[in-house]
Amino acid sequence: MIANLVQPKNCIFFSVLYRKDLIQRDFFTDLLAAKFGDHIFHIGNFFPMKSYYQKEMGQEDQLERLIIFFYKNQFNGSPIDLKLWTMEEEKKSKKDGGRVFNLDPGILGLENMQLLTSKPYAHRIHLGKGIYSDLTYTFKDNSFVQLPWTYPDYASEELISFFNYSRNLFKTVLTQS
Repeated sequence: MIANLVQPKNCIFFSVLYRKDLIQRDFFTDLLAAKFGDHIFHIGNFFPMKSYYQKEMGQEDQLERLIIFFYKNQFNGSPIDLKLWTMEEEKKSKKDGGRVFNLDPGILGLENMQLLTSKPYAHRIHLGKGIYSDLTYTFKDNSFVQLPWTYPDYASEELISFFNYSRNLFKTVLTQS
């Protein structure tokens, strides 16, 4: 059985790509806070894959990225439950057959960062019900390190620095608990 995400050295986060002309940022902070509790968020200007997402979601100038962390994890489900919930939320909000947002959950730990996905690939571990864990970073020599299969947007130095910063915040929360 897959362990719950509520573990002392893990927190959950969401990478949200959305159409700012159709949805306000508050929609996501409210939706996620209602389910997962207190959070902090960061809006990044880094978004190197806009052209990839514009095929389904609309023009690049209308796309925004938001990353939301939940350091005091109140979610009692499994990673499978988490990804299935995000997929259902995306489906409920489709417009004209396409998504207006992409809600990707991940797990940040002191040792690594994983994304949850429904796409199988050789390096991804099947957790059950068509959900996979994608090990995106490992932590080595005081920094997260990308892996050969890390998505291009997560491979940017700016995003790695951001996740290092987020890890340090999370580590502080752990020492204060």
